[in-house]
Amino acid sequence: MEEQELFHITCNEYPSGFIVPLPDHTLYHQEAIAKGTAWIDNYLDDFRPINAPSRSRTFYAFGSIQHCLSFYSSRICAIGSKRIYKVHMVSPYPAPMCLTDGLKKNGEGHVINQDIAIEYWCPRNEWRVLEYLSEIMQIHEDVTASINGLPQFGNFFYGEDQKLRTKLFNC
Repeated sequence: MEEQELFHITCNEYPSGFIVPLPDHTLYHQEAIAKGTAWIDNYLDDFRPINAPSRSRTFYAFGSIQHCLSFYSSRICAIGSKRIYKVHMVSPYPAPMCLTDGLKKNGEGHVINQDIAIEYWCPRNEWRVLEYLSEIMQIHEDVTASINGLPQFGNFFYGEDQKLRTKLFNC
């Protein structure tokens, strides 16, 4: 396994060392289908490099536990409780997370969407919050208990990325 330290939010409990089975479609993509926003993943997949996983069939992680915490409260668990794991991914592909919100803001068919998709897969700008995609993820350690008292600066960095997105793509 590649040794890049990443952090993943889930409602599932896993033992250390467990290699999580790749789902046919991510929970995120299933929810996007229900919300009518699956076109975003499909559109981005049309532009993805050969070595990048499909957004509908991948694992997502963050490079910082603080970035992971920024999205912790939005994660809802129908069964189980929220957990944050330190994970290892094979060949994780980094992408600026806030660009998916730009596509959502623009709506399907907007003229600037192609530029956003290209920047998502091959960033030329300095983005602060990256989501890492990989088809292979191994659980290293449950760090849920250690999140109390950690600074919540991830939202600030995501806000900075949103400002950059607005400057570059007007969305």
